[in-house]
Order: sequence, then structure tokens, then C-alpha cells
Amino acid sequence: SCLPANTALVYHHQKLLALSEGDKPYAIKILEDGDLQTLGMLDYDKRLGHNFTAHPKVDPFTGEMFTLGYSHTAPYVAYRVISKDGFMQDPVPITISDPVLMHDFAIRELFNIYGPSSVL
Repeated sequence: SCLPANTALVYHHQKLLALSEGDKPYAIKILEDGDLQTLGMLDYDKRLGHNFTAHPKVDPFTGEMFTLGYSHTAPYVAYRVISKDGFMQDPVPITISDPVLMHDFAIRELFNIYGPSSVL
């Protein structure tokens, strides 16, 4: 969709990703002169059909990356796990009554914590 990926960066599976709330991640490269080169949008072999949070979490022990995306249509929120090798697992729908913006979330060893927020 070509929105600017200007919210956050994450390094996962030997790729530096530029992120924003309303699009998929973009792989970028830092050149020797400090400039940035966009390598392309990642859709994880067409497995990613929704936007990608700007604040994914990488487990320091397993190397897995946890992310979510949200939509205007049910099931409004999809939770995803990407292996340390870069394979995106099937989505886990999170059932809620209305569409929301989930700007961030937290992970723990046994739980993930989501806090929907409204946008006015």
C-alpha cells in the first residue's frame, strides 16, 4: 500500500524491518554511507494478508517474533508467530465485538497481553 514505514524498526531472521501500523513490514538495508535502501515489502510468502503491528516482540530465548494485525472486518484482530527461521505460522483470530486499534502489546513466558484502544 506504500505507506511510510516510519514508526519502528525490528531485526529478525537476519533482516532489518521498517514498520508502521497500517502496512506490511519493509526490509531495509543500511548502506556504508549511512543511507537507507528499501529492499521490498515482506508478505511472508503471501501468508500475511493484513497489516503488521509497528511493535512486534522478539523472544530472546526462542528467536520467535510475535505480531498482530487488525482489520475493519471480523475477526478484527489476528495474532501471528514467526519462527526464528522466518516462517509465519497460521493466524490465531482474536474474537472481539468491534474493530479496534491495538498499537502495542506485551508478551510473557506463558501469556500475551493485549489492550485495545479507541481512535477518535
